[in-house]
Amino acid sequence: MKPLNKKMDFNIGQYKVKFNNEFKRKIEIKESPTSQFDILEIGSIEYSGVSIVLALRKDTEDKAIVPFIAETKMPNGEFIIMFDYECYTNFNQQIYRCYLAHELGHIISELNKNVFPYQTFEEKEKEVLEKKLNANENFADIEALKLIGNKNTYIKSLEYLIERISDFNDEEDLRLKLTMTESIKLRIRALK
Repeated sequence: MKPLNKKMDFNIGQYKVKFNNEFKRKIEIKESPTSQFDILEIGSIEYSGVSIVLALRKDTEDKAIVPFIAETKMPNGEFIIMFDYECYTNFNQQIYRCYLAHELGHIISELNKNVFPYQTFEEKEKEVLEKKLNANENFADIEALKLIGNKNTYIKSLEYLIERISDFNDEEDLRLKLTMTESIKLRIRALK
């Protein structure tokens, strides 16, 4: 896995997204006490005096069913937005920039003291069954929309995710597929 050898910097709203032409460091992300993966620092976003690390998840060259992009806060307080190779190579497309803006929206929400408790899949599934909008995702959507400035483009990015999720075929993924799809539909309705 190598960094792309091309100019990739762009703005999300007034904030500059900067990419390096080399990996700066490797960071270990623990998903659970028994599961971890590595990410490679490849850039940053400066937001109101806070430097947010951009990092590529290692070994993600193969296309996933759904693009991987997420944010996390490290024990030392450092914010990281991590993504797979598909997102990294497609940040020149507005849809993928919307996903980055959404993750930045989660960080902005936290910096503005809008912190939401961790939710299990079962809790998210229950919300969907009750047709309740996920407040955490909604706050991030609202912040992202302020940055992107184009509601139609942002909604199209969410609709594209629904298309990708529809490619889930495994029976075990059916609950996940339904929960993710309905959750995104609730988010779209709230934005309209």
